[in-house]
Amino acid sequence: MKKAIILWICLVPVLLFGQSVQYDVEESVSLTEQKYKETCRRVGKVDVYVIQVVALSGEESGSKAQEVVKSLNAFLTSNDIHAEAYTVFSEPNHKVKIGNFTTRHAAYGVLMKVIGNYPGAFVTRDSRKITSFIEE
Repeated sequence: MKKAIILWICLVPVLLFGQSVQYDVEESVSLTEQKYKETCRRVGKVDVYVIQVVALSGEESGSKAQEVVKSLNAFLTSNDIHAEAYTVFSEPNHKVKIGNFTTRHAAYGVLMKVIGNYPGAFVTRDSRKITSFIEE
């Protein structure tokens, strides 16, 4: 009998005053994305994620990097991966990167496919000019 009274005392306020809260997650994500795009337009750059495959230095590093880019782009195309490899010169290295992914998750998805052929590859963050990433 005591248990029934205690249960009644605990449940009645919940039943009488309990409220249901619903969140529109899709709307809040859309609003956050819109604010992020507006901020990026003002700043002129956007943060992206890239996969750095190799960094080459020394003589002939530029031509070696171009060879890696060609083979990497062939690999990406043959595996139906929608990304492009390119080189960046950051003295004294020619870096071969895949990218410009808007999310870390997307970059890691491609990394898991590439890492078998390029075991030293890793995901890193980079900044790019906004014009190529934000649609009007």
